[in-house]
Amino acid sequence: MPKVSVIIPVYNVEKYLRQCLDSVVNQTLEDIEIICVNDCSTDNSLSILEEYAAKDSRIKVIINEKNLHAGISRNKGLAAANSEYVYFMDADDYLEPNALELNIKELDTHQDSDYCIFHMIFHNQTTDEKELKKSFFLDTDYTNNAAEIDVKKYLKKVLYFTVVPWNKVYRKKFLTENNILFDNLKVSNDRYFYFQTAFKAKKIVLLQEYLINYRTNVNNSLITKRAKNFDCSYKSYENQKKLIAGEPNDIKNIIIHLTINDIFYFYNKFTNSEKNRIKPGLKKFLKTIEFPDPFKTYRNYSWYEQYCQMTNKYLLKRILRTIFSLKNKDNHKIITILGIKIKVKRKSEGK
Repeated sequence: MPKVSVIIPVYNVEKYLRQCLDSVVNQTLEDIEIICVNDCSTDNSLSILEEYAAKDSRIKVIINEKNLHAGISRNKGLAAANSEYVYFMDADDYLEPNALELNIKELDTHQDSDYCIFHMIFHNQTTDEKELKKSFFLDTDYTNNAAEIDVKKYLKKVLYFTVVPWNKVYRKKFLTENNILFDNLKVSNDRYFYFQTAFKAKKIVLLQEYLINYRTNVNNSLITKRAKNFDCSYKSYENQKKLIAGEPNDIKNIIIHLTINDIFYFYNKFTNSEKNRIKPGLKKFLKTIEFPDPFKTYRNYSWYEQYCQMTNKYLLKRILRTIFSLKNKDNHKIITILGIKIKVKRKSEGK
């Protein structure tokens, strides 16, 4: 049985696929299997996979009969895995040579941990510059750049870790016994997956190493794809909502915040025509969110004002504020009526 299965969904990535596969087959940890799931690529990706599989018996190629997208392709790879650990990789990224060895070493050492998370290297395809990016921020005691933590103790912090699967190596038994799978969605299929792992893990290992090279500024296709399938974000939240049904309000608030923040992050990147098409559905979705605390308590969140504008929350108050407002200063008041400011001096005490 191989030590780890590297699962790679593949769809039209001929430009980057060779570097991805080279980074995996040349890992310092050789006891691996590489499961590539070709998702009906229309370029030369399948030919490249078959070429590499002919040269390396560790490579297995699964061919989807129809385009199933990354989530289901990852699930198929997981079902075919015959290993102790699994790692989900994107076909346009590439690993540092010792990435798998370092992760497996920590998981073998910390047998109670369900997965290991590590940091990322963002590789800008426009400038060719690289930037180190942290996957987590947590002050604790690290030994040789690693620390095992109790998830329940740090759950509020863990929920803020990056949701992507390609900066983590999982114990396969943990995923299968808890029936943790990716959503059948074209985009946003990894958010529910990650939150399931966060809620169900007992312990995890934090590895202070930068081991995956993630390409940025490849093209706008991912943003365009997300715009076309923006309702996937709503469907993902519906699953997350079931997951947090019995959780306390502070945990619910974190999931709600992360959901709305993620939605507006991408929405603000869309073109005006895309925004106009998406806005009615987004407005309807936002109004369905049930906030566990009084809404005013969320005013410090970055999305608060945009949420209010999108849903017409406190619309009457905002209109009245533009017509009339009153501000108190040290020795005077400023009254604003229809944009006209009037300064009124306060009366002195005793007069």
